[in-house]
Amino acid sequence: MDNKAAKENKDFEMSLKEIEECLEKLNDDNIGLHESMEIYKKGMKSLKEAQKMLENAQMQCNEIKMQFETKEEE
Repeated sequence: MDNKAAKENKDFEMSLKEIEECLEKLNDDNIGLHESMEIYKKGMKSLKEAQKMLENAQMQCNEIKMQFETKEEE
């Protein structure tokens, strides 16, 4: 795994951890509205980042698949 892939994996795992932490905090009955909105925003930002990383990974997989299929046809 190259450095870029390792960093993306670390970033993805970090985003997932942040999302989980936000969900745990939002489940706390003692949390106020303002704080819950801030936590929600943070969680949504992390979710968007994770989704973007997944989309990039899917595009890379599709590119690899197309290259492999092209080589098989030759």
